Amino acid sequence: MPLVILYFFIDRKKAFHLGFYGFNVHVWFHYSDTAGVYNGLWTYPYQINTIIPVSFSLDASLIPVSFMLLYQWTINRHK
Repeated sequence: MPLVILYFFIDRKKAFHLGFYGFNVHVWFHYSDTAGVYNGLWTYPYQINTIIPVSFSLDASLIPVSFMLLYQWTINRHK
């Protein structure tokens, strides 16, 4: 669902800029999430896939999309 929202609300002129920013957020969040799960700092009790212990839906779509839309808002408002 977040990727569908991003498809309709992304600024097409800055799509590559925002896409690379979202990829950077995705990578950093995934590494920190994986380190936290493996070190026992937090767990996810309800998982879709039990083979992968991290929350892939958070790492791949929800967090990067929300950061991308926030970053787009700050760029357009010159904040």
